[in-house]
Amino acid sequence: MKNINHKDVSVIPKGLYCYDIIKISNMKIIRKRCPYLVRKKFGKVSVSYCNYLELGDVGNNISNKEYKQLLLYFGSREKMEKVLPLFLLWDECKECGKNKY
Repeated sequence: MKNINHKDVSVIPKGLYCYDIIKISNMKIIRKRCPYLVRKKFGKVSVSYCNYLELGDVGNNISNKEYKQLLLYFGSREKMEKVLPLFLLWDECKECGKNKY
């Protein structure tokens, strides 16, 4: 894993998710997302990606076609899984383990 010591942990939301709930009003939840959580493109496929960990997630929200495109982009499943090994990031579940409690 790459050196992540220089990154600002204080901006990572507290709790189990990649966001803080700012306000709930009129049946609407206003959230502040972790600045490290982004969508990153690999070829034509956009996936959830954590810039803090410098790792991404194929997740449950891509089609079989997109999965095959990712395999072509990376050249092998092993290479893809080195960059996209995470499982829950697509659902904004925290995988960095920072500020959990």
